[in-house]
Amino acid sequence: MSSQAKGYDRPPGAPRWHIPYGNTGTEPLPNPPDAVIYENGVGGAVTPGAQRPTIFTIRQPTVVTQIMTYHYHLRQRPGTIGLESEDGTSYGPWDAAGAGGPTLPNVYWWIQPFIILQPGRYRVVDSDPDSWSIEASTEGAGIVKIWGAPY
Repeated sequence: MSSQAKGYDRPPGAPRWHIPYGNTGTEPLPNPPDAVIYENGVGGAVTPGAQRPTIFTIRQPTVVTQIMTYHYHLRQRPGTIGLESEDGTSYGPWDAAGAGGPTLPNVYWWIQPFIILQPGRYRVVDSDPDSWSIEASTEGAGIVKIWGAPY
């Protein structure tokens, strides 16, 4: 088995995640080379305020390389993003970096955790559910996009 996701070579002992130097929240969201393993937004009209848990399922051991939550809001600074397994194990939380554009900074909160998850159900934990956006297709769950690769 390889713990390396496509295009990434994390040296042994390297920190799991840090906010990129110079991050202002106006940079574009990084587009990792890995596959999207879960996405629940389809680009519809959004409103703030996640009303129910955002849950996804992993069917095989997977390395999660990037997680993005969407916050179309009142210019909040990014908080944290974590994961919780159905058995209650917590992963993170990690301080999120912001991305967006000059007129809409920090609408994307993102992390690159490089965490290996075993098969099961996981909940995305966002530190600011009041600004975490939802749309009709998410049925009240916060919008998220997760990238990764089989482990």
